Amino acid sequence: MKPAILSGPCWICQDENPLKTGFLQTFDFHLPPHLEASEPPEARGLSRDQVRLMVSDAACDCIVHGQFRQLPEFLQPGDLLVINTSGTRNAAVNAVRSDGLQLEMHLSTHLPSDLWTVELRYPHWEGAKPFYHAAPGERLELSGGASVTLLTAYRPDQRLPDAEDPRVRLWIADVRLPMPVDSYLEQYGSPIRYSYVRESW
Repeated sequence: MKPAILSGPCWICQDENPLKTGFLQTFDFHLPPHLEASEPPEARGLSRDQVRLMVSDAACDCIVHGQFRQLPEFLQPGDLLVINTSGTRNAAVNAVRSDGLQLEMHLSTHLPSDLWTVELRYPHWEGAKPFYHAAPGERLELSGGASVTLLTAYRPDQRLPDAEDPRVRLWIADVRLPMPVDSYLEQYGSPIRYSYVRESW
């Protein structure tokens, strides 16, 4: 496998960004449920090296499907492997509105001035769903005596296709924790689980 060489102008720097003109529509596709990674391979009777492997070969402009155990077959002398060994935070925390409604807060990006990007989600049997009914200035109580105050909507790129959606999914928020964030999430958080993951692994 050899990396493809990109040529031409940098589209991210252009005024007419493809993100604004429908570029992302090329990524709108249907994924059959049986191809979703909804559980660990061990739960399906597979070993870790039996998971699916998709190889994009720039030399022949083709895609090859295999298993991860076949990876050495696709490598050549001089190829560079980048291995991601980073862990994930238990970034989902129970949150309660002033009216008693139970929600889930997903802690995302740490911003300047010790603010955070957060997302509120509504617990559902298929996994948490986006919660769109919060308001600026709203304070929610979190587990362990912590709290979050929603400050303003987080809309990082007005060029994205959903930028005109009036509903607010991400917030810039003031999160108050009784201990360092990693210690807090280790004690009170849980892994983020979306609709295609039906069990808490």
